[in-house]
Amino acid sequence: MSSFAGDLLPGESGGEHDSYARRRIRGSELARRGTRKQLVFARLKQSQFIVGLAKALRGLNRDLRVLVWLAKRNVGIAAYLKAHRVKKLQLGTSNNILDGWLNTDVVPNHGSVVYLDATRRFPFDDDTFDYIMSEHMIEHVEYQAAQIMLRECARVLKPGGRLRFATPDLQVLLALHSGEKTDAQKHYIDWAVERFLPGVQKCRGVFVINNFFRSWGHCFLYDQETLHHALHTSEFREIKFYKPGASDDPKPQEPTAGSYKPRTLINSRPS
Repeated sequence: MSSFAGDLLPGESGGEHDSYARRRIRGSELARRGTRKQLVFARLKQSQFIVGLAKALRGLNRDLRVLVWLAKRNVGIAAYLKAHRVKKLQLGTSNNILDGWLNTDVVPNHGSVVYLDATRRFPFDDDTFDYIMSEHMIEHVEYQAAQIMLRECARVLKPGGRLRFATPDLQVLLALHSGEKTDAQKHYIDWAVERFLPGVQKCRGVFVINNFFRSWGHCFLYDQETLHHALHTSEFREIKFYKPGASDDPKPQEPTAGSYKPRTLINSRPS
């Protein structure tokens, strides 16, 4: 007797057609299971308990790493201070390790870098360093935290010691929105769009400015007036602004800033 899958008699099998039907049912079941798993994962991601637990575990891992870094810190600091007559401190080293400097960072990436949270009291005595420098770090902390850092820099610098920071200039950034742009401004906008904002065709200066504020963990951008005020209220005097790489130090101890730095500054603490 010839039969189709739709009119099988009780107890009969449709051979390949029946096998195909079973595979379709099996596929539908797997699809439903997959959908259920996706829903479960989506709910877990929304669970405040799961989110809190994940954050707690990440925080625990971070705390354990900090304990290890703290255990090594005093040895590294003592060895540096003993070995160098002219003492120089770099804050926010990242991968920019400098010879002759005590390189520090809140997340040390290298064995020679010492752990230091620059927004808290520094682990140094008063009047310890001749020079302190930092490149593109102050804009990554909130204004109030930066004030703590600057006051600590003033405390650990020797009388007449120098602080040199490189940081973006807010005035230079906002000038990208001007009607008439210089060749340098046009070049920077072209470079920034090509590298970070592919596809942007119109109002490109506005996109570049917004990207600069929102990207790379920036917290607070300074113009010269605001930075001068922050430094002055932290006991710094003789505050001067320089173009990248420039200095009036007769025996410059600061590294030369790269040409991409929009502005650097050098400050003297009063004797």
